[in-house]
Amino acid sequence: MDQINFEQSDLSSNTTYSTFISISAAKGLQDVMKKNLGPKGAFKILVSGSGEIKITKSGNLLLKEMQIQNPIALLIAKTIYAQNFFSGDGTTSIVLLLGELFRNIENYIEKNIHPQILCEGINIAKKELENWLNSQIITPKKKKTKFN
Repeated sequence: MDQINFEQSDLSSNTTYSTFISISAAKGLQDVMKKNLGPKGAFKILVSGSGEIKITKSGNLLLKEMQIQNPIALLIAKTIYAQNFFSGDGTTSIVLLLGELFRNIENYIEKNIHPQILCEGINIAKKELENWLNSQIITPKKKKTKFN
């Protein structure tokens, strides 16, 4: 994981250490999860405080077993739990996407772009993606039967 050295001169007047710490937490989750994506992904060995050992590739299980303290990382984990509950898959992929999103946000914050502008841009991108996804829906044609 990247080491970050903060100096007051590195931060814009609109950002704080907590912003960069939250971004680092999201990127840290991404770093943990990216090695277990796909069929050739690495297994992780989890050891609990009581000595119980679990071997898994499940991103959902990894997040459940982690003791997450950072509020942003915890929010990401809760989002992943909801994703897993509704679809049963995609946990690791979402963490990787969010981690990359936060990497890009960090780059823009370092260029002194205000976080509110970044949020507005993300909302615009979300709406565009929703429109594009809706345009990609293919409705199946009804099969003709002898009763039609």
